Amino acid sequence: MNVEELAEEQYGIVTRAQAHAYLSDSAIDRRLARRRWIPVFPGVYRVSGAPVTARQRALAVVLWAGKGAVLSHLAAGRLLRLDGIPRPLWLDVTVDRSTGLTAPEVVVHRAALVRSDRVVVDGIPCTNAARTLIDCAPFVDAEIIETAFEAARRSGLASVRSVAQRLAQGRPGSAAMRSASGGASRRAGRR
Repeated sequence: MNVEELAEEQYGIVTRAQAHAYLSDSAIDRRLARRRWIPVFPGVYRVSGAPVTARQRALAVVLWAGKGAVLSHLAAGRLLRLDGIPRPLWLDVTVDRSTGLTAPEVVVHRAALVRSDRVVVDGIPCTNAARTLIDCAPFVDAEIIETAFEAARRSGLASVRSVAQRLAQGRPGSAAMRSASGGASRRAGRR
């Protein structure tokens, strides 16, 4: 594999650290100077000519945020294809530790994530559906979170049990999510 093949597998993006496996610093700098690579975030580049897509930007923000980072909140809800989750005006990324990272149109959340909170969707690390629903709850109304929960439940991405287990850890949005998952539990019991 070469750096172009790697970028192709990653929606047309590559990090400087990844490129070092194939190229010297001067070769990377030449690609940047000649606009063959366009900076997306510090140390994350889009190959010129690669189409700009939401998935490309989502992977770029996760790679920029570093090891252990995941797409989260509304951005993860869209990636997971949860019904009703609105298109976010920014990208949310969650990291395990304080990083001091800032970028326009990016919200960096700091939270301890357990292994089960993490999934990979279309090659992009993100929070699982249960964690995503809880993270989204403070930002959308109860009807939207209930619709999203129903979609996650029907598609097998989350269950009343998985959400209840995550709620037991006391996250913001827990009250709204308890209400939505409790309603779904009652409806499922009547079927």
